[in-house]
Amino acid sequence: MTSSSHQGVKPVCPAIAPADAGIGFGEQLSDDARRIGSRSRTIAEDFALEQPLLMPLPKEPFETGRLFTPRVDRYGQIPVRTNRYSAVSSGRCNTLSC
Repeated sequence: MTSSSHQGVKPVCPAIAPADAGIGFGEQLSDDARRIGSRSRTIAEDFALEQPLLMPLPKEPFETGRLFTPRVDRYGQIPVRTNRYSAVSSGRCNTLSC
């Protein structure tokens, strides 16, 4: 199995087709033979080692994300569920879509 099986579906858009052709989109050999940094194994070799450890996706649909509209509190933090995240305030608006 090649790494193309875990890249997903390539969207088709006529406006960017020339750009895709210019950068060599889809050249599988160059991606499989690529090395990350100074690692001794290629992308294809690492994927071949990890593939047997991957679990199949569940058959029933599942939620992959949630929409929150938290507000920045007076301490410059955004509470999301049980966590609090620091926020840079622009002074114009105190709502944020996550």
